[in-house]
Amino acid sequence: SVSEFSDTIHDFVYTISDLSLYPISSFNSNNFCAFLTLVLKLCIFGILIYMKIVGIVGITDWRIGDRMWVTLEEECRKAFSFDTFEVEHIWYLPWQKKKILAFAEAILLKHDTGEDIVLLGHSFGGVIACSIADRFTHSRVVGVVTLNAPHAVRTFYRYFGTSHEKLPMPVITFGSFFDPIVPFFLTRYPRSAHFFLYAEHFYTFVYSAYPARTVARKIKTLLHLPPTLPVS
Repeated sequence: SVSEFSDTIHDFVYTISDLSLYPISSFNSNNFCAFLTLVLKLCIFGILIYMKIVGIVGITDWRIGDRMWVTLEEECRKAFSFDTFEVEHIWYLPWQKKKILAFAEAILLKHDTGEDIVLLGHSFGGVIACSIADRFTHSRVVGVVTLNAPHAVRTFYRYFGTSHEKLPMPVITFGSFFDPIVPFFLTRYPRSAHFFLYAEHFYTFVYSAYPARTVARKIKTLLHLPPTLPVS
């Protein structure tokens, strides 16, 4: 909570003040451990409070898909610490270029506010995520994760005027041999960490937690995110 974070800051400041009163020779293992604990708490609380996951929907944003995003949030919270999980919804079709570009700009405007961000895109939402990831100027995108996204269809990237090359942050992509909409061979972004999911394009995410659990664990491991803090 914010109050716990404030208490940690208070303890940290006073610990630093106390240490400054003593010479280096008196800096023993006990006060070093106390100092290190406070630093770790600050790091964990900082990520917990200021990191968020931004979900980006694919085409034809069916409302039944809400359950998919709920499951993804639940599994991510079990795997690692973060503050908020927000999903950006809009109903669009792949040939509606103006609507897609306006949607991408709205995501940038809303979320470029200084936090650490993980972009999580499903289907065409993964193309949008990769196209805007390096355009944030205030927020730091720590990683991009895409689920069954048609990355190999370069026409879609021409919408955004992007070069479809390696991004400066880690990219994790998932595809499935069982997906009849976006085949597995289309789902890899250049130089990304690419994984197979036992799922089809959509409904497996709605009715099973297994794909979301796999995604959450890969995000935690490859982006080096802190584990979920125990509830006291």
